[in-house]
Order: sequence, then C-alpha cells, then structure tokens
Amino acid sequence: MYTVLSKGGKLCGILGRNMSNSAITTGTTVNNTSSLIFMHGLGDSGHGWCEMLGRVKLPDMKIICPNAPIQPVTLNNGFRMPSWFDIKQLDMSGTENEESLLAATSTIHELVDNEIGKGVPSTRIVLGGFSQGGALALYAALTYTKPLAGIIGLSTWLPVHQKFPNAKRNSNTIPIFQAHGDIDPVVRYNYGQLTAKILESFMENVTFHTYHGLMHSGSDQEMNDVKAFLQKCLR
Repeated sequence: MYTVLSKGGKLCGILGRNMSNSAITTGTTVNNTSSLIFMHGLGDSGHGWCEMLGRVKLPDMKIICPNAPIQPVTLNNGFRMPSWFDIKQLDMSGTENEESLLAATSTIHELVDNEIGKGVPSTRIVLGGFSQGGALALYAALTYTKPLAGIIGLSTWLPVHQKFPNAKRNSNTIPIFQAHGDIDPVVRYNYGQLTAKILESFMENVTFHTYHGLMHSGSDQEMNDVKAFLQKCLR
C-alpha cells in the first residue's frame, strides 16, 4: 500500500516553468500510439502519480499528469491549494462549483485535442484521476464529443450528477474502471458505490472494484488492476 501524496521526479519530465500550469509526462513521447491523461487529487501534484503510473504503463503509451491551478477551496475555509475546481463539501449533494468545473473540463478537453493533433486517435486515449481528479476525469470524459478508449476513476465520485445523463455527450459504451477502498474516510465508500449506480443507469460498461482495508490511497493490487484495464481497453 502507498499514500497518494508520495513525490518523486524519477521517470518524470516537467514541461513549463509554472508548476501549477505545467504537465508531467513519462514513457513514450515520440511515436506513441496511446495516451493516458491522469489528474491528481486535491492539494496534490502530478509528480507522485506520474511515478506510480509509470510502473504499470503500456509500452506504446505516453502518460500525462497535469497539475491543477492553485486556487481557494471553500471546503478548506478558502485556503489556496492545487485544486481542479471549488468544492463546498465532499459528498454526493452536488455542491461543486460548476463554473470552475467547466473551466477545468475545458483544460482537459484541450489536452485530449492536443494528443489527437499529434496523431493519437481519441479511441486510444484514456482519461483517469484520483479523488477530485477522478471526478474531473469522469465529467470531462463523459462530456467530450469524441469516443475515448476508457475512463479510470479512483476513490472518487461523479460531480453534479443530478445533471447526468442530460449533460452526457460521449458514447455510452466507453469502458469505465472504478476503484474504491471500503474504509475511505475522505471520499466515502458509499459515494463510490452510488456513483457506480448512477453511471450504470446510462453507461453500458462500468466496473466497480472494492479494496478491503484500503483508506484514501492506492495499493499495488489497484495498480495491477489499472494495468489490466488499460490492456483490455487498448488492445
């Protein structure tokens, strides 16, 4: 088991000077035939996830771990920290700031468009994330206008879920891999379960994995399952 706040520059190359606006990449960056864009959680950065995902990446895959901008978070009394969008509280009541969620979604859509512009088909691109980053991955993937290879949501929830499936624009056949620890004290396990039920109401291929004894973090088994999912949806 490992925590999600681990840092490490190994395998990672930083693009750009402003850390909050830069992206970290690892793996094949020339002639890659697939891409994984993965968003970190609240208060974190892409560094730790870049390293961890580098261990399970596929040979022809480029991994992109963007860094969230630093901005006030209502959940944490307005404290400024790396955050994809503003949150009032972590639950399923839809308290996310939709304006900032849409702004973050636009940024992720631009990253996908950039990969397509480099010759990677949308059907070879996977969006994923942990916690708040997973919420953004779900929202951005489901509202993108082209079919994607898959979606990975770790210890997360579906934001503004009351507006789905009306807000959904993408195909309902995109494979979704959801994973959640059953003793998660931050994004509670039942939030993940409810998210899976909501997704199953309008998506055809949703897989929900439970990790017993896992808190708000990742594990080696979870990473092995992520790799198996990548192999399946990109084979």
